[in-house]
Formats: sequence, structure tokens, C-alpha cells
Amino acid sequence: MINDLFELSKLDAHEVKPNLEPFSLSELTQDLLQKFRLRAEVNNISLHISHQNSLPLVNGYIALLDRAISNLVDNAI
Repeated sequence: MINDLFELSKLDAHEVKPNLEPFSLSELTQDLLQKFRLRAEVNNISLHISHQNSLPLVNGYIALLDRAISNLVDNAI
């Protein structure tokens, strides 16, 4: 957690430039669903994604977006 805070503070201070790259939101959400599915089921929670499989590619820092969404889902479960 401390490393995450250091990374965020460096991004805030513009000391580190995020590595922007095109990626598929559909694939990212499917990966996250698989990552949390078992843990959610153990807690009697069902996870569903409602989106089109043909979403366009987005340009962003996939690692930070993955981490942010993972933290939100993890806390929700």
C-alpha cells in the first residue's frame, strides 16, 4: 500500500509520466470479472458485465486503471 501511495504521489507531482497505450475496455472488464468471480461467489455475490463486446479501443494507462477498478471491486466484495 505504501508503494501505491508513493506511485500516486509521483504521478501527482508529474515526476513520472504514465505509459499510455491503446487497450480494449471489453477485455479489461472480462479479465477483472475472471479475477474476482470466485471470491465473489464465495461471498454469495454475482458479478455481471453489461456492455457491448465491440467497444472501441481506448488510450490510457491500463495498469493504473486496472488497479483502480480492482480496488473498487475488492472493497465492494
